[in-house]
Amino acid sequence: MKVISVIVTSNRLELLKKCVYSVINQSYKPFKVIVIDNDSKDGTNNYLSEQNGISFLTQENSGASGGFYTGIKMAFRENPDWVWCLDDDGIPNHDALEKFVEFISEQKSTENLGFIAGKVLWIDGTLHTMNLPVIYNSTGNYDSDREKIANEIVRIKSASYVNLFLSRKFISEKGYPDKRLFIWSDDTEYTMRGQDYINFSVPGVIAVHHTKENTGAVFSFAKNQNKVKLYFGLRNFILIYKKSDKILVFVFLRRLLKIFLIELFTMRVSISNILVSCIAIFNGFTGRYIVPQMIENEINPNRH
Repeated sequence: MKVISVIVTSNRLELLKKCVYSVINQSYKPFKVIVIDNDSKDGTNNYLSEQNGISFLTQENSGASGGFYTGIKMAFRENPDWVWCLDDDGIPNHDALEKFVEFISEQKSTENLGFIAGKVLWIDGTLHTMNLPVIYNSTGNYDSDREKIANEIVRIKSASYVNLFLSRKFISEKGYPDKRLFIWSDDTEYTMRGQDYINFSVPGVIAVHHTKENTGAVFSFAKNQNKVKLYFGLRNFILIYKKSDKILVFVFLRRLLKIFLIELFTMRVSISNILVSCIAIFNGFTGRYIVPQMIENEINPNRH
């Protein structure tokens, strides 16, 4: 089976080294390893230049969506059976790819398989909240039952890029990620295109996500909140769900208002982050993909 690994990195050289080492030393070897470097300034380019058997490309920082857009496009040109997506801080178990191939080999038919999400753990061995797939169910409700995800092969409707396998058919018919989304919910948008396929979460295919905390998307108006993540997190969530699930958007905005009032009461709010949030919400509802200058300056500070 021809599996090509795509790793997207940005200024996390030490974690990238661990990820690359794990991927190239899998018990079942990937056909090729592609690394997309989002303009790292920490020696990543020098490290990649010294590695044998790795293809890499350095580009302007275009976030996860832009990185996977480039990487998946490069991989697809090689006519793979599957493309294996990983963030640089997602370290797969030694037998992750072997377990994936075993799962595919056990299927009576792979014709309608779109994507497969491996299990993603945090460094303490618990499920990583950020990477919980949404379980498919006939009611249309959003379900991320931890017990099922941890122990059962379940059908899913969306997943994160960490430890994600995309079939050639999925890429051929659904295209590439929307690089305008930059980060946060970009993987949700991409995988949700595959609702007419059968997609699974497979607990035996394991990667460990090395983040500082085991949390999902955290929104705050405080001064220490990352403006880039705040802007794209809010805008992209509304862009993606405003038509398909208006109730979910309403609940999300109500929760956001509660956070704002609590932080306002405790005098932790940042005026600039309030402005960023208002622009993000407006652009989300009006379908605008433009990036405000203050956010562009954060992404590419050396451009100007």
